[in-house]
Amino acid sequence: HFRLATKHDCLAEHLHRLGFVNDNSCKICNIGKVLNGDHLMECPELNKFIPDKKIYKLYWLAQEKFT
Repeated sequence: HFRLATKHDCLAEHLHRLGFVNDNSCKICNIGKVLNGDHLMECPELNKFIPDKKIYKLYWLAQEKFT
């Protein structure tokens, strides 16, 4: 929760800001939204696997799929 709250996480938005990735969009669902903490709750691909929408589960799944 701390990483998401401070926006110092390992999602595309932060990695793009640091210059580690060229694009900050979600490559998991490919609908053109920025991959950040807010998008975790609405990403259709992630929510197929985590229907209870627990943010920490969505975060770790996103990291696994993103890398």
